[in-house]
Amino acid sequence: MSGATSPEAPRGTPVDARTLATARVQAPSLGLLFFGLLGLLTPIIFLLDPFDRLPRDVSEVEPPAATAPESPGGETGEDGAGAKEGGSTPAEGGQLGDEVPTWLRPILHGLSIIACLVIIVGAWQMRQMKHLKLARIACLLAMLPVQMTFCLSFVFGFWAGVIVLRDDVAEYFES
Repeated sequence: MSGATSPEAPRGTPVDARTLATARVQAPSLGLLFFGLLGLLTPIIFLLDPFDRLPRDVSEVEPPAATAPESPGGETGEDGAGAKEGGSTPAEGGQLGDEVPTWLRPILHGLSIIACLVIIVGAWQMRQMKHLKLARIACLLAMLPVQMTFCLSFVFGFWAGVIVLRDDVAEYFES
């Protein structure tokens, strides 16, 4: 292959240290870019989701049962309300996965969007070998659970962080 540039030169040929450092950051920065973009889409979809405004409380959807449930033997409890093991059921006003208050959701999604934007910009700067601090912040944010793709972006954030913390790579960043 004549004229092709490769980060790996043939054996015995010295490789420019800057070229080697640039080649080392390319793959992890691509992973950060991909998962940053994917992480950016999920809160936007949740913010625009019309089904998120539906009531999550089953008692609002279904009317409570008019008759008291009976025990397996057909007997009711002492108070005539049926035998219960305790605890709240969804028909009594219990929640179905509504742990986060409705007013807090847009704030959390907004913070997730900001974190994903920082990851995307930091990964792009890492690919360009510019702004070392921003690249390191992007790696750290990718490893924190601030986005929906945290489980997958953690791997690339850790990998990119290890690469960016190397002295032979960090010296070629333009800050």
